[in-house]
Amino acid sequence: MQFRGIGLRLETWLIFIILIMSALFVQGQNEDLVINKYIKALDDKDIKVKREAIVALSKTPNSEVVDHLNKALEDPDKSVRIEIAKALFKINNTRSVEALIQALNDNNADVREWAILALARLGKPSVHSLIDALNDNHSIVRWESAAALGIIKSSDSVEPLTLALNDNNSDGRYWAAIALGAVQDDRATHSLIAALSDDNISIRDKALWALTKVQGNETVNSLTQAIEEKNNLRIGATWALGEINDTKLVDLLIKLLRDNNSMVRVEAATALGKINDENAAEPLAYALGDHETKVREEARKAVIKMGRPAIDPLIKALYKNDNITRIEASEALGEIGDPMAIEPLKQIFSESDSEVRRKSAIAIAQIDEPRAVEILMQAIEENNSGLRRDAAYSLGEIGNDRAVEPLIVALEDENIEVQRDAAWALGEIGDERAEKPLIQVLLKSSDNILKTNASKAITNIKDNQTNETGFIASFERRRAVI
Repeated sequence: MQFRGIGLRLETWLIFIILIMSALFVQGQNEDLVINKYIKALDDKDIKVKREAIVALSKTPNSEVVDHLNKALEDPDKSVRIEIAKALFKINNTRSVEALIQALNDNNADVREWAILALARLGKPSVHSLIDALNDNHSIVRWESAAALGIIKSSDSVEPLTLALNDNNSDGRYWAAIALGAVQDDRATHSLIAALSDDNISIRDKALWALTKVQGNETVNSLTQAIEEKNNLRIGATWALGEINDTKLVDLLIKLLRDNNSMVRVEAATALGKINDENAAEPLAYALGDHETKVREEARKAVIKMGRPAIDPLIKALYKNDNITRIEASEALGEIGDPMAIEPLKQIFSESDSEVRRKSAIAIAQIDEPRAVEILMQAIEENNSGLRRDAAYSLGEIGNDRAVEPLIVALEDENIEVQRDAAWALGEIGDERAEKPLIQVLLKSSDNILKTNASKAITNIKDNQTNETGFIASFERRRAVI
């Protein structure tokens, strides 16, 4: 009886297994029928039916499906070809390499773009086919292949890409240079240097960029030579030296800060900012007096980034006879924020002309606002009316309410320009203590500019009061809810 029970159980399990296998077989047959239905739909006249079939087939990517999609990549409708290229990207099957290579010659840019992405995603299995395609009769296939190789970044593609730098089509040369920069193999150095002589400026620029990525032994020498000999490359070559970011290049870049070409000077200052070597601090401080705004801007950024090592050269720059240099140096010192600069800035504030005074006052405020306010409040009582005016204006820019009382006094200064700037400054601070004195100015003054400044200041003060009242009321409501 016991054996008989075991036999029944085995028989039951065998029947169960047979039923499952039958069901799976039927399901498989049904799936095959569905797949075959969608494969046939690829030849349907209705574009919508084709596109739905492509989406469905991309979810069951067996070899048969992939082969049919490859063939359908030649469909006359561009929207169908785009969907197929997307599907092949998603499926990522090496059986599609040749079809995707052919698609690089498609007259639709979206098809080509998805074909490139699909080939790039396949990676190494597509490299040799893409290399072969660099010699295709169609220029578009050649440059699209170079672009795909640049995404894959295979070292196997270096030599073929260097040959592609001689392509008779400029797009081919352009993308070959980009691809070599992406691969970053120093075997490309010599060919990229040769490409610096290309007639097309875009290709020369990309060759320069690629050289900064490759950084072979000959790169720096070739760039230095380009700066010395080739006028059409000097700007780009200077930029490239900055991208290489080597302290050995600092002396050359310092020399270029005095170049006759303003754009070379801009790139030299930018490059020195990237390298951030303190040996460049003094030359960069000198460049703050350059007559080109962009050169000064890049030099200022560089010394600010350098920080403390630039303090002494910047303080020296404050004492130059050139106001542009003094203004730029003041701004840089304020940004760096080192207390060592306060006394020199204070001296400059007392001795310089209007714009320099204002910049030095703001710089002091950036370093130590209370100290700056004290200096300016003292200056607003000086005999020099220009100094008083700039002190009033600077107090407004700083916006510290400790300055309200001295500025109210300045509303009655003997100099009308001091009064105007005091009224403006009180508006910037927005303290209610100034409202009544400003109303008196409106009632008594005959100067239209002063009255305009006073009126705007009163409006600012009232706006501040409204905002504060609203904030307090909101806070009280929240507290009541809590």
